[in-house]
Amino acid sequence: AQAEARNLVKQSSSSSNNAAAATPNSSSSSSSTKGPDDESSLDPANCCVTCRCGSCQLCQLRTYASHPWNINNLPQAKGSVLRFVREDVGGKPITGLMVPWVYVGSCFSAFCWHIEDHGLYSINYNHMGAAKIWYGVPAEAAAALDAAMRDALPHLFKRDRLLLHKLVTMLSPQQLAARGVPVCRAVQIPGSFVVTFPDAYHAGFNTGFNVAEAVNFAAPDWLPFGSSSVVRYRCVAVHGFFVQAWQTHIVQ
Repeated sequence: AQAEARNLVKQSSSSSNNAAAATPNSSSSSSSTKGPDDESSLDPANCCVTCRCGSCQLCQLRTYASHPWNINNLPQAKGSVLRFVREDVGGKPITGLMVPWVYVGSCFSAFCWHIEDHGLYSINYNHMGAAKIWYGVPAEAAAALDAAMRDALPHLFKRDRLLLHKLVTMLSPQQLAARGVPVCRAVQIPGSFVVTFPDAYHAGFNTGFNVAEAVNFAAPDWLPFGSSSVVRYRCVAVHGFFVQAWQTHIVQ
């Protein structure tokens, strides 16, 4: 959206300059017109400043770029703890965690049972295509799911005790339910969001071709989960994004 806004502003600025050059006595007015290379005029936050129609393409792009439900904005929105987090190198947001990833699904492509890094919230938006089928387990049943997975697949856990950290293991919701794990199901159609809560296991699959976008965020009530995840990672020798930086600030 930002790139398209820049191109549209360049085109409109070029057209305005051409028209001004062809109009007699226009030198005084054209001298105050910002050129297509003026960075402030190309900034999506400043584009279409004089227009308030709300229906032109530039207005729509500006609205989209700043909309609170644009998940590019959510990790650093007011009230999200992640707005205070940066990578150690370059001071840039962490991709995949604070910068959305796009997922292109195909029929029966799946995402295996997992919780988000550091037990964070996540939000997924289905842009287009077929529906996604989601299965979820509440945070209070996370330990029950761990135990059920180990009971159902002991040979895999004997080979790799960190299996659930690798997003490679799927188990039927029926088998989990048979072992006392509460499982819920959701169908995500195009144009809808799915939000997962801290430490909530989830898995699912796509019913056909689709394009989705997902990112993490952290409301203040996530902090106890973040602290617990640091302790959990230290116990199993898994180094998450924040373990090194947060050992002093959160755990102690």
